[in-house]
Amino acid sequence: MRATATLALLLGAASGCAMFAPGPSADRCTSDLDCGPGQLCFAEGCGDPGKGIVVEVGGEPIGGLYARDVPIADGSLGKTRDFDLGGPLQVTGEFQREKTGNVDPTNRTFYNEPVIVRAIGESELIPGISRVFEQRFERPERGRYVMNVGAGRFHLTAWPVDPSVPPASVSGLLVSPDSAPDVTFAFPAVEGAVTISGRLLKRIDPTQVPNLEIALTGTSMDVQAFEPDNHQPLSQRFPISSQGVFTLTLGPRAKELPAVLFEVTPRGNTTPTPSKTFLVEAPFPNSVTLELGDYGEAVNVTGHVVDSKGAPLSGAQVVIQGVVNGGGTFRSRVVLTDADGAFTLSTLANPPERPLSLYVFPPAMSEAAVTHAKLEIDATTGKLQPEVVRCDERLTVRGKVLTPAGEPAAAVSVRALEHATSVDPATARPFPLDPVEVQTEADGTFELKLDPATWRLEFVAPGLPLASRLVTVRALPDDKGEPDTELDLPVVTLAKGRTVTGRVTGTVSLTANAPIPHSTLRFFRVTPVEGRNSAILLGSTVADDQGQYTIVLPSR
Repeated sequence: MRATATLALLLGAASGCAMFAPGPSADRCTSDLDCGPGQLCFAEGCGDPGKGIVVEVGGEPIGGLYARDVPIADGSLGKTRDFDLGGPLQVTGEFQREKTGNVDPTNRTFYNEPVIVRAIGESELIPGISRVFEQRFERPERGRYVMNVGAGRFHLTAWPVDPSVPPASVSGLLVSPDSAPDVTFAFPAVEGAVTISGRLLKRIDPTQVPNLEIALTGTSMDVQAFEPDNHQPLSQRFPISSQGVFTLTLGPRAKELPAVLFEVTPRGNTTPTPSKTFLVEAPFPNSVTLELGDYGEAVNVTGHVVDSKGAPLSGAQVVIQGVVNGGGTFRSRVVLTDADGAFTLSTLANPPERPLSLYVFPPAMSEAAVTHAKLEIDATTGKLQPEVVRCDERLTVRGKVLTPAGEPAAAVSVRALEHATSVDPATARPFPLDPVEVQTEADGTFELKLDPATWRLEFVAPGLPLASRLVTVRALPDDKGEPDTELDLPVVTLAKGRTVTGRVTGTVSLTANAPIPHSTLRFFRVTPVEGRNSAILLGSTVADDQGQYTIVLPSR
């Protein structure tokens, strides 16, 4: 007996998607035949594919023509559609520095030293589409800068290359063809900043008189300060000296906070050392002492990885992470298992009753699944418990694809991409799952070997529009109560397509309406789902060297 996988249509793309779990509704459908004239069956119910369309057009990065979003009036998308990007979208402004300890726009000087600006944001019109830009300004004349970005709402942070100067930030910045913001970043004066000095120790031994300070040896560490609630940086990442001494300069925002979060992290991983966070409450002392705790010495541990049948699993990646002695967190280097399935790595030991997490990532062609195991490490002997990690099998996912006429669709590319990973550090895997791709057979069937997870399946057939599904893959019990590792998906029927062609132009080197070669276009349908706007990817394409594009979109 085979179990049936939970399935829903893709409701997002790129870095932001959501699974739709429809409630009782007269609009629910299982195929296009359930829908009325001019409608298709989407996960949220029947809908008109010609309504709510927004196109993301990405231009020529060298000329600064980054992505912008173009809404299409309902029913207006015909057989041809041109897009003119105009000129680059820009954020302009000045880098300044206060002359005194006060925030005074009338008493500042230009900041002409190197600065890195990072813009992190998302599209205003297409839910879940994130956009990130970064630019270094080496010697900004009179502090002036011009930064090319895409459209969206951004959080900008200016990072002086000088680590003694705290960063400056601005949030909620809207950039669009109708909005070209001017932003001034004002860095604090030396007397306006909050300076905290301190020492980082391995631990203090209170049993000795006087108390014995045990210093760190053989490792390089950094420290940085953040706001506790939103994790916005208050300082630069600053190296700690070989004697464990550091001095951090924080922005004036720190004066308003009840506490500051210090994060201590190793620079590189030449020597196994944990990371640790410390909450320092106001009023802030002039000097603080931070203890990593008695995390012990690194131990070399050896283990074995086998598949579900007990055979050695070679070429698998192995990594250990978790809380270690002293209360810090640690992640080992990634190592590979040998021909006998054995691995050896250097790690720190776990505290009692708090096991570490070991992750095994088998080779792509293996039938073994990504495996998470809880393990204990004997700091004295370096032995693992358990010493042998047995991997489960990947699940077999089978399905069938039909043409719009209901015939088997052969040679359709079926690509599986992991939909989302856990954001909880306690359960998050250190790496995402690799994509898996197959083609349908002559009878339209396909078979995938997938790890338990939520996957986005994309179906690409020549001359037909993209189809996507969200599939939750997990082993369900069979009629004997045993986990069933074979899953059958509902049949996927591809939609009919309509061809749209056009030309992408823009302003390049002061020349208007110049063709933009190799520009990218993604067509989305944006529609409310359970009170929230969601985006369905209808198709994507790349223009040729003359800016001409062709795309096939779903149609009745």
